[in-house]
Amino acid sequence: IGSGLVDSEMCIRDSIVVGNNVRSIGDEAFYNCPDLETIVIPESVTYIGSGAFSSCLSLKEITFPENVVSVGANTFSYCRALEKVVLGDSVTQIGEAAFVGCNSLKSIDLPESLLVIYNHAFSECSALESITFGSQLILLDERAFYRCGNLSEIKFAEKSSLVQIASYVFAECPKLTQVVLPEGLVSVSYTHLTLP
Repeated sequence: IGSGLVDSEMCIRDSIVVGNNVRSIGDEAFYNCPDLETIVIPESVTYIGSGAFSSCLSLKEITFPENVVSVGANTFSYCRALEKVVLGDSVTQIGEAAFVGCNSLKSIDLPESLLVIYNHAFSECSALESITFGSQLILLDERAFYRCGNLSEIKFAEKSSLVQIASYVFAECPKLTQVVLPEGLVSVSYTHLTLP
């Protein structure tokens, strides 16, 4: 499916099933489809482009095919109704602002394969309550969980590979009152937390 293929005037359906022969969904392919609630993506898809579902205001859930290794930048930014995300076990990175402004997302199961969460990936996910990081995660980039107003619990794996926590990762998360950092952490920016 090509980049920018469907615009808001063409996207009048609330449900879309992507064909089994499709291998990639291009950048902004379904950008700003306000009525789209569900989309079924087949296992044949190995790539989902940046902003592919950005501003799909009614999209409620998404399941990633197992062969997709990256959640691109802005892929689901401002999908305000998004409640459920199932990432495949092959995902190694979540891109910049991938889920920024997803106000209805209460939790997300991060796969063990995840290595990097880039800047602003989950910023302003105001309903997000808890997050558990797998053992292979090595980097939490700047403001990854910035302004997550209901975030009250984060857990790191017992044998975490985490090396770096960048600036303001958990800043302006007023319900987050305690963070136990994993052993082996090499770099923690001075301003990574704003605790009450």
